[in-house]
Amino acid sequence: MPEGDPAAVQAMANAKAAQLAAERAELELNEWKSPAAVANRAAQQRADTAKAEKSALDTRFSEYAGAVPDLSKISPGSTTVDAGTQLFGSALVLQALTHASAAAVDDIARALPDKNKYVLVTTELDLASSDAIYAQVTDGLTQLLAAAQALAAPPPSPPPATAGLDETFIPESLVAAGVVGAAASALPAIVSLFSANRKISGASATIDDTQAAMSVATAMTRHVPQIKVFLDDFRTVEAAGTGRISRLLRDLNAERIALETRKAELGPQDTGTAASIGQVAAAIDAFLSSVMAVPGGATRSAYTTAILREQLHDGTVDRVVLVKGVGGATAQVVADRPLWFKDKFTSIASAGLSWLMLSIVDGAVIAGGSKVSTLEIKGTIGATVTFSPAQSLPT
Repeated sequence: MPEGDPAAVQAMANAKAAQLAAERAELELNEWKSPAAVANRAAQQRADTAKAEKSALDTRFSEYAGAVPDLSKISPGSTTVDAGTQLFGSALVLQALTHASAAAVDDIARALPDKNKYVLVTTELDLASSDAIYAQVTDGLTQLLAAAQALAAPPPSPPPATAGLDETFIPESLVAAGVVGAAASALPAIVSLFSANRKISGASATIDDTQAAMSVATAMTRHVPQIKVFLDDFRTVEAAGTGRISRLLRDLNAERIALETRKAELGPQDTGTAASIGQVAAAIDAFLSSVMAVPGGATRSAYTTAILREQLHDGTVDRVVLVKGVGGATAQVVADRPLWFKDKFTSIASAGLSWLMLSIVDGAVIAGGSKVSTLEIKGTIGATVTFSPAQSLPT
């Protein structure tokens, strides 16, 4: 082949290139068939397959994501204690109080020596103050009546002259002054007890005390019907003229009129008697005005209080029972169940009272105690509700 022949040179170059390409291809084939290359291709194939499967899974999951809840976003259940309205709360407290009252009445009945006499049920802890008003009103009426009777009665006739006796006739004015002196001297103190600025009222009682007293009185009439019960404040005043205070008032009013008649009969020489009559009449008017008035902030007059407390002294009432409510409480648990399940609830109520029994004879406490009762109600909202019997707690 000539050295300068371009075609020959090109042919040789092409042959050389072809040989190199063949050698390179053989090397690549040998490398591709090597164990390392085979292992690498297998690993890559597994990775590609896994990636393809994950992609397909993600696609299917996104299609159903709206229908499947994300449990990681669900809040756990919680218990809430709410101070608002509770199911059957008021009814349960009253029922528990009724049960506690019945339990208390069992003890009260055992402490009564005579069940055919009256029992006064009261919430007034300061019984002594209202009872003292009875004594003050009675003493005032009695002393005023004695003074009025002494002045309204005609003076005794002078005794006939008796020979041999040196007797001196005492004028009417001096007789009257001596008779009413002791009573009249006590009138300012008596009237001052009931001056207009004195506040006389029953003891204030909370609604719990009132409800407890009502419940005990009701339980007495229901469980021990032979016991006669007065509920303090909630009762009628005795008919006029049947009790000592009413009779004293009636007699004093009559003597007040007699004083005016007696005063009109006096002559110019009886100025001392007329002055005494005026003093006693003014004291009677002031006293009656005070005891009949209801002072500001009070609920009844001293006269009404005295009549109500008179039954503690005339044998009508044998025992006094003081009742105090200790309040009530309720608790409620509601299970707010999800989806289509019905909600369940439980309500528990408790109520109690304390009581003391007083002897009328000497004012001594002869019995007492406390009673607390609980009641439970549970059920399903929209379905059944069940009550459990009330239970008395140990006291």
